[in-house]
Amino acid sequence: MRGMRNMFLFLRGIGQGQGVVTLLLIPQHYFSYDGIFNADNETWSKQRKAMSIEFHSARFRQLTAESLFELVHKRLIPVLEESQKNSLPLDLQDVLLRMTFDNVCMIAFGVDPRCLGLGLPKIPFARAFVKATEATRELKESIAGVNKFADEVIRTRKKELSLQCENSKERSDLLTVFMRLKDEKGQPFSDKFLRDIGVNFILAGRDTSSVALSWFFLAYQPAPKYRAEDST
Repeated sequence: MRGMRNMFLFLRGIGQGQGVVTLLLIPQHYFSYDGIFNADNETWSKQRKAMSIEFHSARFRQLTAESLFELVHKRLIPVLEESQKNSLPLDLQDVLLRMTFDNVCMIAFGVDPRCLGLGLPKIPFARAFVKATEATRELKESIAGVNKFADEVIRTRKKELSLQCENSKERSDLLTVFMRLKDEKGQPFSDKFLRDIGVNFILAGRDTSSVALSWFFLAYQPAPKYRAEDST
């Protein structure tokens, strides 16, 4: 088990409709993030404390509620209605993954990738993020794509804030919040710290939320025989 120390463990939901859970081990050095999964001691404690305070704020709860309302009523329901209207099969877990990915991106970076929508569009950043959590040949390239996206968002947001745009004043996503905060030395957080906060929040929230929702719908679907087999 010596090599396990420097590995990340990822939980990958329901596999291929068989109700199985896939565990992925990914080398830790592929990720340069000092966040939820990779931070130790002081760094982890600093991020946890800062994020905990923000999670309990009124503006964060409002952002979460508004983003979920938008995703459920204006995107999820239309996708489900289209599937029903045209009698087309639908991969529910994929749809829920798209919804939770949009949600955590909106909360973390204040950016909406719009993965969930009619036609289920292919979004480059979303595809790179998925591959970055899979043991594929494109792993390093995919992580580089994730980093590039995050870095571009940070640069753009800094410019917005420096110009004091009306739009930036109303933002309450984690990235903007941490840009306005100072570290323990009274200095602005580094770009790397800001990137780590956002990317790790997406890593923590995307699969966990969508898998929980998938199992919820599975538990309430009208197939007693399947539920009986699954319970065993």
